Amino acid sequence: MRHDRKRRSFSMSLCCFAAALMLAAPEARADPVLADPSRYKISLYADLTPFGFHTKSLQLTITPGENGFAAGMYVTSPFTPSPNPDRLFFVTGPGAVSTVNSALDTPENLVFARGAYGDGMLISEPSNNRLQRLLADGTLTTFASLGTAPFGPTGLAYDAGGNLYATDFLSGNILRVAPDGSSSILATIPIPSIPDAFSGAKPILADLGGRYGSGLIVGTFSVTDDAPTLADILYLVSLDGSLIQPLAGGFSGLEFIALGDGGAFGLDLYASTIGGDANRDGGVFTVAPDGTVSPFLTSIDATHVVFDSLGVLGGGLFVSDFNESVGSARIWRITPVPEPGTYALLILGFGIAGCALRFRGRAKVLSPQRA
Repeated sequence: MRHDRKRRSFSMSLCCFAAALMLAAPEARADPVLADPSRYKISLYADLTPFGFHTKSLQLTITPGENGFAAGMYVTSPFTPSPNPDRLFFVTGPGAVSTVNSALDTPENLVFARGAYGDGMLISEPSNNRLQRLLADGTLTTFASLGTAPFGPTGLAYDAGGNLYATDFLSGNILRVAPDGSSSILATIPIPSIPDAFSGAKPILADLGGRYGSGLIVGTFSVTDDAPTLADILYLVSLDGSLIQPLAGGFSGLEFIALGDGGAFGLDLYASTIGGDANRDGGVFTVAPDGTVSPFLTSIDATHVVFDSLGVLGGGLFVSDFNESVGSARIWRITPVPEPGTYALLILGFGIAGCALRFRGRAKVLSPQRA
């Protein structure tokens, strides 16, 4: 994500723009690098290039179908210059991307409205200091006006009780949002103080499994036009707002976060980072409950990770690649590599099944002769 810096870059001369594109485009198509390729494999799932240069992907939401919206993956796409408007995309399979809505303005985070929060989707629009409600029939209305101008609510998350929270980017406030759209401040996290940096509060997630204290996990976001900041921190915040403590730090351009769904991907927290201003200098990291940070995916401007736990798109882990400096964004799919023993069991199983079929066939031929 970028704000004023991004918009300034769009006003560069056509000549400089073309030169930068020619120099950077080959690198933009390089693949991300897995930290452990013996356990996982990665493949390109969707490329947003057909929707125009600098079309971006930010936050991913996979659903089996909810509130009248079809099953698939929904992708927020902010900060795309004219004639490419900010959009919400829909992905139903490899390369199968369509546009759901083109009337959004800086869409960041999306959650489905649940319980007392009504129907449709709730989408944060920080540039307008509001949360929008999008219905399945395309109706778009303002659900809540909140946050600190000129860049307000970014991240959204429900707790175990179904209460909705939002991060207010510039103030660092964690807002508790009521079903009627009103809000109150739960707590405030420190924002990195870096000269010429665009800094604020962004990712938020509820620790529904209780491995990280059963409260909220909230992080900062900071970028400059120069080197990576290494200043972003993840905090643990209790649901009553009385406790705020650091979980892990040293991130640059910390984007949205997700908790592992178990199995081959474990249960640790996955943190996506966009890095600095250069292309492909971010990554995806796992963060253990004790704060240990380990690289999972590098050479990518990652903005979000989502797990296809229900197999809506065939399973696996999906990563949003913002493709920072040039080009259009991509979405990658990561799946586990079967253990060597798994192949042996499969071969043994096929062998046993084959022998059984041959034996049964032979028995059918010999039995009349015995008669």
